[in-house]
This record gives sequence, C-alpha cells and structure tokens, in this order.
Amino acid sequence: MAPAATSSADAPTSEAAPPPATTTVATAPTTTLPLESSCSDAAWRESMGAEGDRLCDATWNPQPAVPAYTPPPAYTPPPAYTPPPAPEPAPAPSLGTVTPGAFCSTPGAVRVTSKGTPMMCGAGSDGRDRWKSAG
Repeated sequence: MAPAATSSADAPTSEAAPPPATTTVATAPTTTLPLESSCSDAAWRESMGAEGDRLCDATWNPQPAVPAYTPPPAYTPPPAYTPPPAPEPAPAPSLGTVTPGAFCSTPGAVRVTSKGTPMMCGAGSDGRDRWKSAG
C-alpha cells in the first residue's frame, strides 16, 4: 500500500487556533443542609447561630455546661482507737484489815481497820464473836 497523500487541508498552519471560550456560571447559594446536620445537633446549632434559629423555626437554648468531674477527696482513715486509761483499782485490803462489827472466828485475834484503828475479836452483845475496838 502506498502512503496516503497529504492534502493541504491536513497540513499544519502557522496560525494558532484560539482557545475554546470558557464561561463561568454563577450558582446561587443553597440552603440545603447536609444530612448530618439537624436542629437537635448542638454543635451545628452553635455554629449556625441566628441562621440555625431561622432554619429550625426555634430559638436555640444551649444546655448549661456540665461541670468537669472532680473526684472525691482521697480516703483518710480515722485515727487509731486508743481506749481511755483504765482507772486505778482500789487498793486491796492488806491481810489483817477488818471491818468494825463484822463477824470473826478467832476470839482474841488482833487486826486493824483500813484507817489503822486496832480491833480485837471478842464476844458481841448477841453472844457471837465480832470485831470490836481494842482500845
């Protein structure tokens, strides 16, 4: 096959072709809301301000801010229990102290009271042996 003949119409010309005309089309702003935005979305309502009030037909009343969590103070145990000191016991009567008028079993025995008064075991007015003053 023979090479195709080129015609003068196919030959490049020295004149540059003008670029195609571009036109800009002005688009009107839309009020269509994204699907994720709604009147109950707090972040969206805060960002929209008065426009959000108009679109939702209601004034936005944001919820009061919730205070940050503050943990309770650390537990400190109460001080250790220290019982009150025990009262000193009354001194036990020493061997030989007696109570005046009390019964005794050994006539003639001599003892003293807790105050130091000398006592002697002897027959009482009822005939039984009792502690009586030795003086």
